Amino acid sequence: GTSGTNLFLETLSEELNKRLDQKKIATVYHHLGNNQAAANTTFNEIIAKTRFDAVLQFAQLDETHNPIFVGAGYGSVPMSNGSSMGYSYSYREIRFQQKFLMRYFEFSDLLHSRIDVDLGVRMDFLNPRDYSTLSDYVIRSLKIR
Repeated sequence: GTSGTNLFLETLSEELNKRLDQKKIATVYHHLGNNQAAANTTFNEIIAKTRFDAVLQFAQLDETHNPIFVGAGYGSVPMSNGSSMGYSYSYREIRFQQKFLMRYFEFSDLLHSRIDVDLGVRMDFLNPRDYSTLSDYVIRSLKIR
């Protein structure tokens, strides 16, 4: 994926790692590559060297959308004669919008996923609370208590 997608997944994985660590579940994040061939090669190298209980995979389903949104706001200012003067302004937000397929596999059966979730993300790229909310959703989707 793009650098924005990679940064998003790294930040999300940090939050997931913290939350899962609180549940006594050890995790590790691996960026597998920016295309399917590289991802397959890297994944096969990792699983040949290391054993895990499970694998959580995020696969990008669509192109990354422009993360900078321009919005508009409106207001008015009271005038000394009792009337008001209207004005408008524009602002920019950095938002992340992407669709992923989130798949959960048990390490003993990497050919058949146990859980598949279409995950549409649209969030404030820089807001830690949004990552926290998304992490809670992912953990609930995996039925982890």
